[in-house]
Amino acid sequence: MQHFNELLIYLERHLDDPVDSAIARITGTSAYHFRHMFGYLAGTSLTVYLKWHRLARANAQLRNGKTVLEVAMDAGYQSAEGFSRAYQEWHGMMPSVVASQDAVKTAPSFRFQLTIKGETSMEYQLKELPAFNLMGVTARVPLQFEGENPVITELAQSITADQQNAMHMYADLEPHGIINADFDAEDYTKEDSQLIHMIGVRSTHSEAEAGLTVIAVPALTWAIFTSRGPFPETMQATWAATASQWLPDSGYELVEAPQISHIDYSQPVDNRTTEIWLAVRKRG
Repeated sequence: MQHFNELLIYLERHLDDPVDSAIARITGTSAYHFRHMFGYLAGTSLTVYLKWHRLARANAQLRNGKTVLEVAMDAGYQSAEGFSRAYQEWHGMMPSVVASQDAVKTAPSFRFQLTIKGETSMEYQLKELPAFNLMGVTARVPLQFEGENPVITELAQSITADQQNAMHMYADLEPHGIINADFDAEDYTKEDSQLIHMIGVRSTHSEAEAGLTVIAVPALTWAIFTSRGPFPETMQATWAATASQWLPDSGYELVEAPQISHIDYSQPVDNRTTEIWLAVRKRG
């Protein structure tokens, strides 16, 4: 927690420095891990958080007499128009009138602190798995934190009989059934941001029939979280708890890889077993 707070203080004071290298240097974790965990805990992405602080700096500069163009260039925007749109969205007024009205606005400073909570029971195991392939159908879908995602439902309904048969034939690795995998997310912390969702299987095969997409996954360590309860609420609560309860104190950090889930649809919806697979490595 101390290192995470040192990082936030540093980034707030060095808004123009490279962010990812500072994350690695100060926290000893990967940028992917820290950005993912920050988003879950803060409710917004690190990119947006730093954008707020750059706009707050711009507010002070405008009040001190700098032109809109000077401030826009200093904030990293390519034009005064682009800066003005972002500034108005954040502040509620155009930057051109800030100096005349002496309009003050600051950005919040977030800090991590440890609290003891037991909201979600964490049942998990660590497995080192060799490289494998994911095979299935894919679509770009919006991220949705609660309830069933209608775009994923539509993707599931689009699967043909040939694709079902092919996936059944290729599913030669645990859990030997249909899995869901998310990857290439724009922002895992922002609802409605886009990601690629796959409905498919884990397989040792490298070529697929019936138009299935193949994604190669390298050898990694996986933290596998098991939950039981009303679906999808219990699984979604477990997703959040991996970031808010497990990752900060586990000694592990996330590795950039597909995030996998397995759902036992043979069980009743009010007491369904689900698994969440996250690729991790020892921190430091």
